[in-house]
Amino acid sequence: MELHEQRPGAPRLAALSGSPTTIPDERFERAAAGVLGPAAARRVLEVVARADTAAFVGGWVRDVVLGRESDDLDVAAADPDGLVDSLMAAGGRNRVLLDPVRRTWRVTFGRGWVDVTGLRGETLNEDMTARDLRCNAMAWSPRGGLQDPLEGLADLQSRTLRLASPDALREDPLRALRVWRFAIQLDATPAVDVTGAELGRVAAERTRSELHKILVHPDAARALDGLQAAGLLTSLLPGTLRLDVHRRAVVATAHGPALARCWAEAERKRVAVPLGWLCPPDDLEPALLARRWPKQVARSAAATSREVGAEGDTIGRDLVRWKRQAAFALLGRAAGATDPDALVASYLAALDTAPGARNPRGLPVPPVPAALLNADAIREHLGLKGGPGLGTTLEALVAAQIDGEVKDRAGALAWIDRRQG
Repeated sequence: MELHEQRPGAPRLAALSGSPTTIPDERFERAAAGVLGPAAARRVLEVVARADTAAFVGGWVRDVVLGRESDDLDVAAADPDGLVDSLMAAGGRNRVLLDPVRRTWRVTFGRGWVDVTGLRGETLNEDMTARDLRCNAMAWSPRGGLQDPLEGLADLQSRTLRLASPDALREDPLRALRVWRFAIQLDATPAVDVTGAELGRVAAERTRSELHKILVHPDAARALDGLQAAGLLTSLLPGTLRLDVHRRAVVATAHGPALARCWAEAERKRVAVPLGWLCPPDDLEPALLARRWPKQVARSAAATSREVGAEGDTIGRDLVRWKRQAAFALLGRAAGATDPDALVASYLAALDTAPGARNPRGLPVPPVPAALLNADAIREHLGLKGGPGLGTTLEALVAAQIDGEVKDRAGALAWIDRRQG
């Protein structure tokens, strides 16, 4: 793919046509008004203009240059506490200290908020140099206009990603993931070698957050390939990764009404599906939990992964209540199908008819048996008064019956005890 070929989800760069150094102040003023409302934006701009050293920085400035919408309105200031006091006096509704070490505040207004943090260094130029990428190292202020000490505009124009400083990866190894996230989000090519980034120094929650943003992007495969080539991906995800399956599944499940129905049910945990395509099923759920992925995401990823390339009819346990787990299982099965939408449609047709019916492709869907225990029996056995987990336990019990793991009432009680233990 050529560098300037438009990729899925890539931003339009028409805003940079002509001289890349002439971005009018009015564009930033309009963007601020879009986030905060015209009146609040005017007051905030006046406060920033009066401050000795303060400017809007980071991703918001980059997105305004690109003509993209962004709610991340960030200000760097030499005196962040003093600037926050001024913002509150100018109509701020509330202030929250997000980071006491870096003195990062969030000041809310009627329609949005502004995040204020201390400079990384003594000057604005030092703050820019301490950032991750040159395209993120631009600043704008009502008094000083656009400041681009590291030629970030030129990088956006050429769709090239360069580090803001030679030490950027050493100072924060997570930037290795951010390089590839921005590569797919900005349709750019990294001019950065991230090989050897010490991601083991980074908190699991931070790496998980970056991987989440990569995996839900339409062009995720390109970032995953780049991270794998750098030897970083297998340190973050379990098993021998199925990059070829992931690439194929992204294309195969991009269209079709039956697949859209599954995607709609999986939307809240959508990252679980590409995780399941990418990672093998063996011990996937505990491995993801150990890496601090949420329990529901880990469980749904495992449901997806088990069905990738599955033969026969092993999907029965996930059909107990399809809106919960079957959507992930069906999307997993679609990953290896010649006609994925038709395959999924056949299962959904059977689900919409009587249990045990044969669907149009002749694939048997097992009948859903009655639970061996009801909610009252489970509550009595466990000594519980109630709780939202009972419904999930009942669904899991029926799935265990379908699998043959539980065959009678005594076995069901023992299964409940093991699940609680």
